[in-house]
Amino acid sequence: MSEIKVYHGSYCEVKQPSLDNGRLDADFGLGFYVTPDIEMAEKWASRKRRAIINEYILETENLQKYSFALNKEWLDYVIKNRNEYGKKVIIDAYDLVIGATADDKLYATIEQYESGFINADVAVEVLNCMKIGQQICIKSQSGLEKLHFIRSIELSPERVAELREHNRVDRKIANQIASEIIRKHNRRIR
Repeated sequence: MSEIKVYHGSYCEVKQPSLDNGRLDADFGLGFYVTPDIEMAEKWASRKRRAIINEYILETENLQKYSFALNKEWLDYVIKNRNEYGKKVIIDAYDLVIGATADDKLYATIEQYESGFINADVAVEVLNCMKIGQQICIKSQSGLEKLHFIRSIELSPERVAELREHNRVDRKIANQIASEIIRKHNRRIR
């Protein structure tokens, strides 16, 4: 049996996750999002009024999985979900969709690609130069049935402040990386 420990950052304890809650315009569409990276879950939770980390075991055996590499396919899928949310696409037939998280530090690059300012090759080059977390979107009831709650932990105000500062620094570094790569690309095409 394949089991992995995963985390969900929230403002509350989530013992019984649902597919009905959440944002339709999230990276991989509607689903329950978890990550194997506890720090990533903490960073997401630190945006809330209360920062709660929910810990689970996810049994992945016998679930239909789709895994994205950090490439044009992932980029286009994230943009499609954010712009055409609520529409079913073929990947929705899977129990789990796995791939990079399009967090705050990636938004500028994604928007530049979407607007046509940079092409997919440049966007993917920028994205692959950054430390990016992995997310798992549970998209089916079968997937939720394989998710087992362990515990929840409330983060201290000090930890929340530390995480918010990390997020700010990460965004600044990501913007510097993106700007440098885009400048180099623009010099090459002139």
